[in-house]
Amino acid sequence: MKITQTCLAALAAVALACASKPTPITVTGVLDAYRDPQCDCPVETTFTGRLNGDTIDGTFATRGSQLAAQQTGTWRVKRTAR
Repeated sequence: MKITQTCLAALAAVALACASKPTPITVTGVLDAYRDPQCDCPVETTFTGRLNGDTIDGTFATRGSQLAAQQTGTWRVKRTAR
């Protein structure tokens, strides 16, 4: 199979396009179950966030069998110089 200059140029363009769009870095996790003081019941919180520069922005959801509804919200953490 002969690879032409046109094919090489197309492959290089695709590689550059992929390289210029890095895969976003995400964080996800689950906190150990803890007792919510408002309902005095065990709850579990899951979270997810996305890194953008020195900041991670994310969302969380707290669930518990005795909660009236799932509680959700947002969070943000920013790296600062010491």
